[in-house]
Amino acid sequence: MAGPETIEFLVRENATLRARVDELEEDLQLRSSTASDQNRPETILGLNVMILYVSPNGMVGYMNSAMARLLGQPRDTLLGRPLDDLDKFRWGPGLLRMLWDRAREEDRPQEVEAKFYDETSRLMRYVVIRATPSDGGLQYVIEDRTHFKHLQSIFSRYVSPRVIEQMLATGKDYLRAEHVNLSVLFSDLRGFTAASRNLTPEQVKQLIDSHLAAVIDVLTAEDGTIDKIMGDGIMAFFGAPVRMPDHPVRALNAALKMQRAHEKVMERWEKVGLPILPMGIGINTGEVVVGNVGCEKRMEYTALGHDVNLAARLCQAAGAGDIILSTKTFKAVKHLLTSGQARLDFPVKFRNGFRLTVKGVDEPVPTVIATRLPQS
Repeated sequence: MAGPETIEFLVRENATLRARVDELEEDLQLRSSTASDQNRPETILGLNVMILYVSPNGMVGYMNSAMARLLGQPRDTLLGRPLDDLDKFRWGPGLLRMLWDRAREEDRPQEVEAKFYDETSRLMRYVVIRATPSDGGLQYVIEDRTHFKHLQSIFSRYVSPRVIEQMLATGKDYLRAEHVNLSVLFSDLRGFTAASRNLTPEQVKQLIDSHLAAVIDVLTAEDGTIDKIMGDGIMAFFGAPVRMPDHPVRALNAALKMQRAHEKVMERWEKVGLPILPMGIGINTGEVVVGNVGCEKRMEYTALGHDVNLAARLCQAAGAGDIILSTKTFKAVKHLLTSGQARLDFPVKFRNGFRLTVKGVDEPVPTVIATRLPQS
């Protein structure tokens, strides 16, 4: 049960929010009076929070204009009416009354998630309803989380929940294709195709599942965007959808941790008699096109362009246990490290690699090999 200090804090927090909403609404009305109908804002400076206060006698004492719009009635006609008159909304009749009873009985804040079909937009809308005891009555704060749910449904298979939260905070359209400078990482297992011919389907699945589980955990923890899983291979990138100024270092840190995680996986394979298949990784940095690409029946968030293809070629050329960088990635990593803008999580040795012949590039592409050093 929440203590008096917690309830007092939430009451003060809600009162502050309510006062701020009133201030913003006054400002909105002033600006709207001089704006054309076409340019008049529909929300309070982008604030999509609905507030309702019900007094101790169960009557509506206050609501902001966003709440009135949600209910589809003028605010003046709703003030002073019993809570039960309002509690017929299509997210579930009686929900507000249930929160009223529970919050007053337990004397602590309550929270529920709800959804309803919005006939205007013809979309499902998702809200979080928080009810907090306040001045003997109850204050409801209803936050529209539809945008979050939309982003979550699209991007949950690409990025971590932490990245989705950062995306939500910006309010940006992440589905639109755009040019972005980022770091692309490809990885796959050396010798997998040949080894799989001598394995049962169950053993092949065991190999792939254990390998992917380990490296995907690393990519997710490092805020990488997992673009594709291609059998024993993965394509990921850093720097989109959320911008990361240190994306080359993030990509290299992820590669180093992926190799370490895969070494532990190979130890388990050896113990059960499965073949030891090392991993090769290639990383390139450059400007690519990123966005939601496809057709009506199938869309995917992906990166396209020459620098993506070069990262794939670096991976193909990487030896067992190698991490191959393009010189663009190496120079970007070096700059970030020497300027103190980023750091590597392991001591690393860099050495000049081979020169790679790439289709569409006149001169062979120089490479750099990154090797994790033993830690004392």
